[in-house]
This record gives sequence, C-alpha cells and structure tokens, in this order.
Amino acid sequence: MKHKIIKLTSAALAAGIVFTSISAFADIKTDTIDEVWGKPTLVYGAGLNNTEVSQTNNAFNIVDISNVNRQVNSGQDFQTYLGQSGVSDNSLFSSVLVQKQSKGKGVHVDIKTPNNITSVTETQYANAAITAGASDVQIDVASVKKVTGESALVGVYKALSANGVNVDTDRTQAATQELQTVNNIADAQKSNDDFNSKSLDLATAQIKQGLADYKKANGTTAPDDAVQDIITKALKDNNLSNILTSDQIQSLVDFAKTYQNTSAIDSQEVANQLNKYKNDVYNKFKNVINSDNAHNIWDNISSFFENIWKSITNFFGNLGNSNENN
Repeated sequence: MKHKIIKLTSAALAAGIVFTSISAFADIKTDTIDEVWGKPTLVYGAGLNNTEVSQTNNAFNIVDISNVNRQVNSGQDFQTYLGQSGVSDNSLFSSVLVQKQSKGKGVHVDIKTPNNITSVTETQYANAAITAGASDVQIDVASVKKVTGESALVGVYKALSANGVNVDTDRTQAATQELQTVNNIADAQKSNDDFNSKSLDLATAQIKQGLADYKKANGTTAPDDAVQDIITKALKDNNLSNILTSDQIQSLVDFAKTYQNTSAIDSQEVANQLNKYKNDVYNKFKNVINSDNAHNIWDNISSFFENIWKSITNFFGNLGNSNENN
C-alpha cells in the first residue's frame, strides 16, 4: 500500500511540474514588431470559421493582428510537404504561431490549449520539428476544438517555408513518421506505470544522434545490426529496456532507417539543436524522470527481498513437510 501511495504522489508531482513548465513560457510578442526577426507567422487551420479564427487569436494572446504574418494550413499543404492527398480542409483546426529566436535558444513549443490537443506533446512537436529543419524558434500551438494535433506540424512546415527556410520534403515526411511513431508508442503505453513518455522523447533524440555519429565515423549509413544496436542502447540509457514491445521497437527501427536517409543525418545544425533539446527536456522534466527511475529501483529492491522471503518460507515449508513425513 505504501508503495502505491508513493507512485500516486509521484504522478501528482509530475502533473504539477508539467503544468508549471507549460505556463513558464512567455507569449510571442505581437504588440510590437521585432526589428531583428520581423513579424511572427500565424498559420490557421483551414477548417476554422471567422468566430473560431477570433478565438484562436485570443488563445495566442494576439495584441495587434497587423503585427502578424498570416497563412492558412490547407489540405493542399499535406500534398506539398508530405505527399498526402485527399486531406479535407474542413478537418484542420489546430493552428501555430512561430517566431524566430536568437541563435542558441533551441526549439521550444508551448501548447496554449493543452485540453484541446489530445495526443501530441510539446516535446514530441519539438523533436519532430528539428528533424524537419527548425532551429532556434518558438512554436505556439492552439486549437479551439479537441483534436489529436498532428496537422499543427504541417503548419510549422508552412511557417518555416514562409520565413525562407528550405523545407525538404524527405525530412518533413521523416518528421511526420517520427511524430506518429512516438505518439503511437506513448498512447499504447499510457497505462504502464513503468513507461515515461519524456524518456522516449530523449531516446528518440539519442537514436538520431547515434545514427549521425555512426555515419560521421564510418562514412556510410548504419546497417541493420548497427541500427538495432543504436536503438537498444538508447532504450537502455533511458530506462526503457524490456518496456516497449517488439512491434514498437520495430517501428523505431523503421523510423531510424527513414531518418538516416535524409539530409538531417549530415546536418551540424540538427546535431546542435538535438543537444540543446535533450538538455532542455532533461532539465525541465528531470524530477519526473528521476522519480520514475527511483520507482524502478524500488521495484527491483522490493522484488529482491520478496524473492528472498519466498525462498526462506519455501525452505521452512519444505522442512516442515519433511518432518511430518518422518
């Protein structure tokens, strides 16, 4: 019972830490124009009506809409950036506000409507955005309706393109595969007390770095056995060994193979952004991650002594049975 209380307390603390970190972000300024980086770019979901557009502006705390460059994320953009056809404009509600930041700031995501983005987390957005080519940007995400949130990433691609970033479709497709992979794993593992989604985010970043390091050292992309080794090490280093299923690990393998065949694998800027990302994620959520690690250690200690006790009771039980037979 005591152990259960500890677990519940840790979960409550984790929820508090996440809430604090979300609210710690400053709003992207729209009352004045940043003369260094210019106006931020707001990309609306095409499914919004006029009232919902106004509500979205409020969610982003827009002070002066004239200080914002505005775009619309449509079904055609899915064709442009992902090669996906048949996406209806009417299904797109999530929106993004993107502002370039000073060099070294890293990629940061703030979900302004956390109750309405039901699947994708801030760290998942940031990790995938780095894969796609984002660097040193603040990305705010909002939706006036409950949505899973995947279309916001396409909005990020459009915002980057509007600001002169050369958006490589191989990388955007890899980024979307990455987001779907980690999101599917996190969703499937959400009832598992031993799983921590932030640890998976860190493992994913480590996998990307490991693939880049392999190519830099060997002059070629990693073969299948090396990919498996990189993933196994990343999962072990982030306390995810023996937690993910074989199918989930295979989905990481599939993503890794896609990723290492994009230009991201050779980009020093991506490496820099991933280093900053890993440090930011760990520092922001280290209490949660370390709490989970301590929980796992406690489980191992408890199991050890439980096994000793079982051995002792079995020994004396067998001894008693032996005496009765005599």
